[in-house]
Amino acid sequence: MSRELRDGARRAGLLVAAAWCLAPGVRAQQRPPPAPDRPEAQRARDAQRLDRAFLQSAAGHMRFQAQAARVVLGRSTSLAVLDLASDLASRHDQAEPELLRLLNARGMAFPMFTNDQVKALRDLKRLQGARLDRLFLEEVATRSAQADLAMLERAVTGAEDAQLRRFAQRQAELMREQLARSARTQPAPSATGRAGQRSL
Repeated sequence: MSRELRDGARRAGLLVAAAWCLAPGVRAQQRPPPAPDRPEAQRARDAQRLDRAFLQSAAGHMRFQAQAARVVLGRSTSLAVLDLASDLASRHDQAEPELLRLLNARGMAFPMFTNDQVKALRDLKRLQGARLDRLFLEEVATRSAQADLAMLERAVTGAEDAQLRRFAQRQAELMREQLARSARTQPAPSATGRAGQRSL
């Protein structure tokens, strides 16, 4: 074999070897990207996240309202406030088993109190008389309940899970009744207020 033929064969072999080494990278570059998630699957995941967020918020509101009601039951002297607090605590006791089942089915538990809720509970434990009643009516029986109702009403139409929608529907009806009662309930007059009324 002539020298020119040998050189040509050597160059051809080098080219083949180089092509073989580069082939995996070329094949990797040519491999099509993974298919994006189907819209249905993405919507299902979004709906599950919304259901979990609703459950966590609902459980947090209900736990806070029940704990605040129990504090008031041991400290208030207003019959109207005591009656409202008793109903709040009773609502929690009746709803808790179903709420726990919904939470456990998703590997969830009752959330911890928020900083604002901890502060409100601490204030309820140190206040007395009309100031105690007013804080309970404003922060728990009205403000927290209004946020609770808005969330429940969204879940009635927006929750993915049918059991969750039914739970939200029942609790929304109870919360509307409670808010109507809260608007009619007034804290008992303070001792100074009663003294002032007698002196007139």
